[in-house]
Amino acid sequence: MMETANASGEGRGCLLHNMSAASKTVLSRVASPQRIGRGIVYELPASQPADPAELLKTLRRPRPASRRQAEEQLRAIIQAHRAALPLPAAAVIHDRAAPDDSVCDDLLSVLTVLSKSSGSVFLRDKEPNLDAIIPGKRVIVVIPPNWRPES
Repeated sequence: MMETANASGEGRGCLLHNMSAASKTVLSRVASPQRIGRGIVYELPASQPADPAELLKTLRRPRPASRRQAEEQLRAIIQAHRAALPLPAAAVIHDRAAPDDSVCDDLLSVLTVLSKSSGSVFLRDKEPNLDAIIPGKRVIVVIPPNWRPES
């Protein structure tokens, strides 16, 4: 408790609170089942091992001596490839493919999108999360209707 004084000098109590507890307010938004924009499907085949050294081998890259080196090399390749993707800096991830969605079959693009996506958004400038590269995992990136790649 902190003491304060009024104009006549009389003290009165004033209790200051420190909000050290987490807020109990939860904000959420459920997306409409109808999406606006075209989708691109990125899926890692279920038969594709997700081990960084195996991925580098499939990409026809030199195989590093250690797992840590393989992870560093794969992250560097993904970071370099992100600029080549025809995707906005941020895009919504949808859970259902539409019949007219295109399918990306380029392994490096699939790895890049999977490693830079959460459950609801793709972020081109996000650090790659190699744990998000899971065999059989599918991500549908929704491209806004008026978006065009920068030239």
